[in-house]
Amino acid sequence: LLVPRFSMFGGKKLKDLTEEDIRNYAASLVSATSMHGGLEADEPERPDPSAEVAQRQQLAQAIAQNAKDGDASGYTDAPDREAPPEAPVAALPEPELSAEEQARLQVLAELDRSQMPAVKKDGNIQKTIEHYTFADSQSSATITVEADKDLYEGAAEHVKEEQIEVLSKDKELVVILHGVPTTKAANTYADWTLRLAPLCHSVESERTSWKLRKGKISVKLTKKKLQDWKRAVQI
Repeated sequence: LLVPRFSMFGGKKLKDLTEEDIRNYAASLVSATSMHGGLEADEPERPDPSAEVAQRQQLAQAIAQNAKDGDASGYTDAPDREAPPEAPVAALPEPELSAEEQARLQVLAELDRSQMPAVKKDGNIQKTIEHYTFADSQSSATITVEADKDLYEGAAEHVKEEQIEVLSKDKELVVILHGVPTTKAANTYADWTLRLAPLCHSVESERTSWKLRKGKISVKLTKKKLQDWKRAVQI
């Protein structure tokens, strides 16, 4: 026998039901079930909703933790592989220079050291020494001419003490190397001359000294005043 739903709750609408009405209705259902031989006995047992929710939460947390661990450690399924070693790169052999190219480079090297041509003056051939080294101290200045470096390769073997002439004045220095070939392979001899004037400051010319050692001529100038020279000659 079907009972209208409004009669189940004493004629009240669903929205007007109180908690006590719901408890009374639930108690009446239990009583009715026991009177009809347990209608719920044939129905399968339903799981506790709260327990099912808890299981789902635990499963979601486990999935999230696994994903987090995977991001932190990279791909854990595949083992780490070392990168293959790079093949060595063979050095390319330097191209061999022809005899003509070697001769050209030799000429250029000599021109870098002495570009001014030889000139004839007073019956003698003269060449200009274009390069030298300057060293300074409070009391003296040193001018150095290295034959193999400042003239040409091999010039040092032609420079002897008896060929060297040094002249100095208050603000001038002249160094002459007499009878030195104009080039390495030349049969022409010249007086190679270095002339520095005016010097940066005055010197005591009578105290000028020089020495020759392994093709290197060093001239020491004694200053009249203790002072630094920024360069050998005035600009």
